Amino acid sequence: MKKSLLLLLLISLFSQNLFADTSSTSTTPKAYDDDEFPQALLDLRRFEIITLGSMPFVMLDTTLAFSAYKYASGKSTSFNFLNSSSYDKDETKKIILTSLGISASIGLTDFIVRLVKRSNANKASRNLYNENLNIYENNLLDQEILEEEAESLQIIDSRGKASDINPQLEAGESKEIDTEIPQSENSEIIEVVE
Repeated sequence: MKKSLLLLLLISLFSQNLFADTSSTSTTPKAYDDDEFPQALLDLRRFEIITLGSMPFVMLDTTLAFSAYKYASGKSTSFNFLNSSSYDKDETKKIILTSLGISASIGLTDFIVRLVKRSNANKASRNLYNENLNIYENNLLDQEILEEEAESLQIIDSRGKASDINPQLEAGESKEIDTEIPQSENSEIIEVVE
């Protein structure tokens, strides 16, 4: 009876794999989006990973430092820091709590450094945006001033006719104006010799 019940149980367990789902839907999970988790949860997860990841190394260093202290102070005659039987419950508790504190400090330091870097990056991007906005506004103002000055500027050509400078015309072109510049009889031509 027990053998037949065991055989029936084994057949039912292995028969589940024989009739697998053959539908055409994909079972591949969708990748996470960049903004799927809030930044606070991402920071908390990183703090947890760094704290727990550094724990074994910090525990080893703490045990080594504690053994060196015991040996140097004369409380121990050997310097075998891997021998856990040489520590009583109080010493083991101190080693573990010290290691937890140091590991948490490492995680907290990483959190603060990343927070400061993120803050500086945000300030830099805001400053860059403001500088670009100021440059754009200054360029618009400069262009308006140049257009106003260009409307008032005239060039006198060799025939004595004035031509208007238009910044929208291609280089070298000028717009002729039909008015002549009056010249007085007393006007003198001054040549500048360099």
